[in-house]
Amino acid sequence: DEGEVAIFDATNTTRERRRVIYDYCAHTFCFRVFFVESICDSVDIIDANIREVKLKSPDYKTVPQDEAASDFLSRIKQYEKRYETIDDKTENNYSFIKIFNCGERFLVHKIGGHIQSRVVYFLMNIHVLPRTIYLTRHGESELNQQHRIGG
Repeated sequence: DEGEVAIFDATNTTRERRRVIYDYCAHTFCFRVFFVESICDSVDIIDANIREVKLKSPDYKTVPQDEAASDFLSRIKQYEKRYETIDDKTENNYSFIKIFNCGERFLVHKIGGHIQSRVVYFLMNIHVLPRTIYLTRHGESELNQQHRIGG
């Protein structure tokens, strides 16, 4: 009620794991639970993420880059073996957002309240891939020539 937010950052790859988290948080503490699922099947995005983020993380600081990349790809393969995506049919009581390929597509389900809608807005507008940002300023104006900056 007072805008308090808790984030449980973990790999909750199975329906059972999500059910346990939901039951504990919603029933024990009356929290409004909101799941965020990021799904990436783009090889280019995965490779870029490994190069830009994972290889520079403390986990791989002392590991050669090719070995670190191979290790992280094998981690992904292990997760894929047990991974169960959030399903809006069998888990239809959950509030969640699915983010596909870093914002290429979104699926938003059962958003409840101001905070969840703000989180959705934030996630839909965040840019995690490198991109070019151009900054420009206008040329000299008549007011600049008259030394009347700002009007």
